[in-house]
Amino acid sequence: MREYHLLTPEKLAVTFTQVKGTLPDSVRDIGIFAQLYWAKTSAFFELGNLEGALWLVNISIGWKAIIHLVLWGERLRHRVNDAREILRELMDLFQLCKVEAYIPVTNEAALKFTIKAGFVKEGILKQWDRYDGQLVDIAVYSILKEN
Repeated sequence: MREYHLLTPEKLAVTFTQVKGTLPDSVRDIGIFAQLYWAKTSAFFELGNLEGALWLVNISIGWKAIIHLVLWGERLRHRVNDAREILRELMDLFQLCKVEAYIPVTNEAALKFTIKAGFVKEGILKQWDRYDGQLVDIAVYSILKEN
């Protein structure tokens, strides 16, 4: 998985199709997804040969960002060490002290992957977002530069 590069605009629709089901309802529109892609405070990366996507949003250079990671390629699902290395490289690139992940408590696979990647649970945001029309609790995890 160490192969990663900026996601090209041509692959945006393909990526959206792959990740749509993992997104909160408020972002399940390609237009809104594209706005996030083009935002000055976002960076989208393709993992492998379009087998996954990682994006950082709300990037505040020198401080923190929020990470979203979706892996749909089978060979990537068990590559936690590679994911950790990519995250470290991106933290160095953007001089980030902290990266946060907001994960629905119902997504057990993502929660396990996040913990294996070195993130620490900070808490639960009750009824924080809507998925499939239902309000869900969101687990907040973070990783600090010194970890």
